[in-house]
Amino acid sequence: MKQGIDKDVLALILISLSEVDSTVVYEFETMCPYDDINSYRQDDYIVISYSKADDAYKTIFNVPFSRRKALRRLALGLIEQLREADFDMPILWDGNPSKINQLYEVLGDSSSWRLQVIEANKEG
Repeated sequence: MKQGIDKDVLALILISLSEVDSTVVYEFETMCPYDDINSYRQDDYIVISYSKADDAYKTIFNVPFSRRKALRRLALGLIEQLREADFDMPILWDGNPSKINQLYEVLGDSSSWRLQVIEANKEG
């Protein structure tokens, strides 16, 4: 994501993904005090794992796009990150062609969007 992204565009992306497929999940990793883990949980983040590392906890959460509180906290966190620098936000999504086309139709109105299909290597 680029620092100059408009907050409304960011919201459109996240909401569009959640409406097209509410099973989308983003894996979020952070270092935080133990007490902050519960704060994330209260905003519907799902704890995948945590472990003590120095004076904080390395915590991995799943952020379910089906939960508005989680999506809102994610958006606010992304806006904070963008104040620092550009960054990549890979979302792995096993969308079927119908859902991919539906998402592209919603977001494709802008000339800056392009459809890219990446298929997993099926060799055994």
